Amino acid sequence: MTEPTRPDQPSETPAVPWDDSPTSWADPTTGDVPEAAPPAEAAEAPSDVTQRIPEAHDGATRALPSEPGPVPPRSPWRTSAEVTRPMAVPPPYLPPAGRPAVPPRATPPPGGPSYPPGFPPPGAQPPGAFAPYATAPYGAPPPRRGRRVLWLVLGGVVVLAAIAAGVFALLTRGPEVGQLYAQCEGGDAQACEDLFQAADAGSAEEEFGRTCGGRTDGSVDCADADMTAPPNSWSASGGEGEADIAALYSACEAGDGAACDQLFSAAEPGSAEEEFGRTCGGRSDGATFCDGADFMGEPPNSWEPSTTIGEATTYGDDPYLDGLWDACAGGDMVACDDLFMESPFGSEYEEFGDTCGGTTSGGEWCDPNREP
Repeated sequence: MTEPTRPDQPSETPAVPWDDSPTSWADPTTGDVPEAAPPAEAAEAPSDVTQRIPEAHDGATRALPSEPGPVPPRSPWRTSAEVTRPMAVPPPYLPPAGRPAVPPRATPPPGGPSYPPGFPPPGAQPPGAFAPYATAPYGAPPPRRGRRVLWLVLGGVVVLAAIAAGVFALLTRGPEVGQLYAQCEGGDAQACEDLFQAADAGSAEEEFGRTCGGRTDGSVDCADADMTAPPNSWSASGGEGEADIAALYSACEAGDGAACDQLFSAAEPGSAEEEFGRTCGGRSDGATFCDGADFMGEPPNSWEPSTTIGEATTYGDDPYLDGLWDACAGGDMVACDDLFMESPFGSEYEEFGDTCGGTTSGGEWCDPNREP
């Protein structure tokens, strides 16, 4: 006899198919067959998975599979009830049993993002990045500071030091310059030299010291100038004073070579005094300096270029060329070059100057510093 299948326990064996024949409903004691019940409508069919059937001839129950009714097709449009249906809301946070309730944090933890987990809000920095000019999280290294402040401080210190040095120089130099000016004006040559060094460049005090208190044009040392002359006696437009020009002229005429050179520098350009000083008192053609020249012992205005140089051929024919000869023989290479340039062509004067006093084979300048 087969064990009946309970509705609440599925059987591992497949359910027996339903037999609709009249014999399956016969009463085993009487043999009567009950009238078949009218078939139920599909809409009223039970939804149970199994149905309990009347006891059969063996008193067993069979599993009756439910026949699903027709399923209407689902509309693609949602109904108003489905649209207005509220969404499910998660229950509020409840602490575990036995623990006090802790309210959520009002601020994010240190170093964490200021927004809920997930994607950052639009325009925000990505997770882990610092916003511009934001404070670094706790434990991060301090931001680097630029050196702009340091350079500004150093620049200010340098400017203040320069201003202080300038003020100190003005306070300390003022009395010294004034004192030197007074001494130079009184005829102290050394004070004039010191005034030229101590005064500001381009100032009137510097010019006063350079000209030895206005007594020279500034081309000579104050120790060699006539410091007995009145201050500012030399005029920049016309040279030295008339008294000084006359004194230099007389000294040059008497044979003072230094006075002739000074007269050439102090006299008005193009004047007779300038030409007299240039030719060493009329003793040369003006190609050399007068101070220390041998021809300064000759009488003034004794040199005539039209007759003397044209006839001179050897030593003794011309006093001026003889002086260059003597200087060249003494080792003056500049005099040798001058003798070569000023002597007649093919003369012994030219040969002696060309060979630098007989020390070279000729063909080159005797003075190594002379430009061709």
